[in-house]
Amino acid sequence: MHELRKDTSVFTIDIDSKKTKEVLPLWRWGGAIAAMILIGISYFWLSSSSGPEKLFTKYYQPYRGSVVASVVRGDSLLSTEQAAIQAYDNRNYIQAVPLLEKITQQEKSLNWRFYLGIAYLETGDLKKAESSLTVVARDSGSLFYRQAQWYLALVFLKQNNTDQAKEILLVLKKQPGTYAEKANLLLKEI
Repeated sequence: MHELRKDTSVFTIDIDSKKTKEVLPLWRWGGAIAAMILIGISYFWLSSSSGPEKLFTKYYQPYRGSVVASVVRGDSLLSTEQAAIQAYDNRNYIQAVPLLEKITQQEKSLNWRFYLGIAYLETGDLKKAESSLTVVARDSGSLFYRQAQWYLALVFLKQNNTDQAKEILLVLKKQPGTYAEKANLLLKEI
């Protein structure tokens, strides 16, 4: 039995000679766990929220209606219009932009300006897209009046300008047609 005590005393000496580790109080562990949960929830909320860029991506599709030809004034304009239509329809917006710019300089058709606005949007030139679409969206007699309003609201979303986007969408939702339905859906998500 004496040997057993001797071993115990040796064992005790070994423990006492080692440095003891500091144990974190329970409240610190709780705080760390709470912080981790909060970070996780924040990440989930931010990644699932419908920010302007996500809403733009969700709702944007390039306009696919047929390009409306305006009155032709000479062979060179006709070939420019045909080339612009072909480039736009083939989704070659980089090629379509200078052709559409040339057409809109030669004739003041809002139809061509609308397509130019979409081509600018597709090439990432948001300021020019905004400018072209604004001209069309201000003329209620334009063939593309509602479409221009819709795409202008999307341009504002892309620019993180949700206030102006909402303003346009509120007007658009009061008008008849499919763009009113789209505007209403988008407003619910903003």
